Amino acid sequence: MQMTLKDFWKKNPALLLGLSFYFAALFAFGYPLALLLFLPICLPVVFCSLKWCACCLIVFLFFWIYIHFWYQIPEQGCVGKATITISSIHSKESLFSKKGWLYRGRIKKLVTDTITLRPRLPYTLFIQTDKPQDHSKYEVMATVYHDHGRHLYLKPKVGQSWSPISEQISIAKWRFLSKDWVKKKIHQNISSNKAAIVLAALATGDLNDKVTIKEFRDLGLAHLMAISGFHFSLLAFFFHLFLRLFVPYPFCYFFLLLLLTLYFFFIGASPSIERAYLMITIFLFGQLIARRAYPLNSLGIALMISIARDPLVIFQLGFQFSYLATVALLIFMSPIKKSFEFLIPSRSFNEVIASPIWKRHVFVLLSILRDLLTLDVAVHLVIIPFSLSVFHTFSFSGLLFNLFFPFLMTLSLVLLLFGPFLMSINSYYTHLLLTLTEFKPPLLGKSIWIKEFPPCFLGIYFLILFLGGILLQTDQKNGSCFNN
Repeated sequence: MQMTLKDFWKKNPALLLGLSFYFAALFAFGYPLALLLFLPICLPVVFCSLKWCACCLIVFLFFWIYIHFWYQIPEQGCVGKATITISSIHSKESLFSKKGWLYRGRIKKLVTDTITLRPRLPYTLFIQTDKPQDHSKYEVMATVYHDHGRHLYLKPKVGQSWSPISEQISIAKWRFLSKDWVKKKIHQNISSNKAAIVLAALATGDLNDKVTIKEFRDLGLAHLMAISGFHFSLLAFFFHLFLRLFVPYPFCYFFLLLLLTLYFFFIGASPSIERAYLMITIFLFGQLIARRAYPLNSLGIALMISIARDPLVIFQLGFQFSYLATVALLIFMSPIKKSFEFLIPSRSFNEVIASPIWKRHVFVLLSILRDLLTLDVAVHLVIIPFSLSVFHTFSFSGLLFNLFFPFLMTLSLVLLLFGPFLMSINSYYTHLLLTLTEFKPPLLGKSIWIKEFPPCFLGIYFLILFLGGILLQTDQKNGSCFNN
């Protein structure tokens, strides 16, 4: 039985509330026309449940008011004393190859000659002088710039020292020193320099090598050079397999959650990592209390938490890519997999067991191939138009390499967990994988280039795409969170 929009929202109310948060943020930051995309999706809720319709409206209005009055965006180019907190520190090269330090955190307070603001917004700051002492909070004289209110950039006044105002333990300092130690250990134990650079980037999410960045971008694999939600989810899977060997149920889930939390604090809360961590945490809590967590509802909860923590995150490409790709996977995996079953039919367990050994291996390989093709097609339904809209280009090589390369590169990261025991093997394995990237078929080496892809066309495309995907879902009678 095919699912209607009414049935879909009955099953996934948390996703509906998450979308209410998202479109409230867009509306608050000056994009009212985005509501035209939200209304066709949520309109069936009006006829489904007045209670949930009122709930969505209240959430939308409350969050819009919260953003409008709580988050204050300073004037472009204003100068004042900024009180900042620091969440991450990176060594970085400027556009002119000058080395310096990149700071990220939040502006708690900004005092100018005429006004005092409390923006509570994230900032980025780059300095080429010696790194200040590591404290958790500073006061610094700076000029404030912003990208149409989407992100703040601080330029410290030359000759002015930073005034520490907090002696608390700085997690940014701990994270920086920990990542620096990991990078040094990898470079000491991996013989191939290129493999060491890539492995260090996979392990820490930091990459400054411009040549490597360009090579992976040309292959459509630029997302691999930061710890993505896909990496994080695969690592969680391997951690789970390892813990099951030694830890009984349900303690296995508790220790897995603890391990992933420590790794999450080590890596830092990028949008894709935060999404993956929140969704996995919801799933693990569900396992601990014997309740099933539905993926789309988990995605909706993660969406609400991410936007509530930082409303401006909706403008980050990592956020947009991560949530679009995830919702595409969750909605389109099932119908696309059924389409591929015409080419690679599914076989029952009894049928596989009754087959000769060589056929069993063939069936398993074909099943894996079908799942990889399904995943690749589902993700590229959103990646291709999104890339054309943002970057105006898309490389065909990504269609091939994204089939297998992310999983194989994650295996390199898993091998790192075994430390010095497998370093030599990992060095050879990673070097071999990187060698594969040098051989591109002529056709797949080409790219699409488009001069302009209007955002309104992209929005209409996604609206039609996801409405179609929802209607292709099969209603499995899993219950409802609405009361009709």
